[in-house]
Amino acid sequence: MLRTFPAPEKCLYTIHLSGAGEAFIYTPWKCFIGVRLGVIVQYHLFHNGLFIFNDSTQRVVYLNDLQPWSLHYFRVEACTVMGCSSSHEVSARTQEAPPQGTIGLSAQVLDARSVRVKWTTVQTPNGLLFYDAYFEGLFYVNPSMFLHGV
Repeated sequence: MLRTFPAPEKCLYTIHLSGAGEAFIYTPWKCFIGVRLGVIVQYHLFHNGLFIFNDSTQRVVYLNDLQPWSLHYFRVEACTVMGCSSSHEVSARTQEAPPQGTIGLSAQVLDARSVRVKWTTVQTPNGLLFYDAYFEGLFYVNPSMFLHGV
């Protein structure tokens, strides 16, 4: 019986980011399309361009101690004795967490009908922030500003 030499992997590997929390990302991967041209001897995982993991059988990595709402890039290589094939790079964010810090708030009366409100941002946003200012009390509405015929 004759056997051909192993060749570099010709599989299109995909990383499926199946879980993320405030401080972790779960990254399994699999061969999506293609033909295996040899025995996989090593999987290499790259995180933000840096090599972080290699194994010959395990195809999942759990990264923890990450910052909330941080962006991460992943790429996997599958290697035979003759070479490696790489996946496309994928990105994922950890989940948001409550902001940390205090908000400084100041209000200044400008005239009988105007108030200026200013606030500072928190020290650690931990995600996308939205600020709302609520005013309570009697409000003056100019009758010429009413919407007619709507």
